[in-house]
Amino acid sequence: MANFRLSRDIAFLGGDLTVNAAEALHNFLLTLQANQGRLTVDLRGAEAWDSSSIQLLFAFIKSRPPRTVVWRNMPPEMAADIRLMGFGNLLNEVSHER
Repeated sequence: MANFRLSRDIAFLGGDLTVNAAEALHNFLLTLQANQGRLTVDLRGAEAWDSSSIQLLFAFIKSRPPRTVVWRNMPPEMAADIRLMGFGNLLNEVSHER
């Protein structure tokens, strides 16, 4: 099961981020559109993902001002999948705090 929450300027995404959660993820990302400042996306709790969730995340990034999304605690496997898909250039900053 996917879980999402916003705490100040940090969006926490966790759980099963697959096609089963695509609608909920999309709706959560829509609520973040109002904040056009810098936003940190923390993926510490991400357990599973697929191309649908990665597509939604990058559509969200492309809809925002440049370099306003910072990634935190992205699982190394997810970063590798993103690079394999050819989207590595969209990973602005990735920090790990585990």
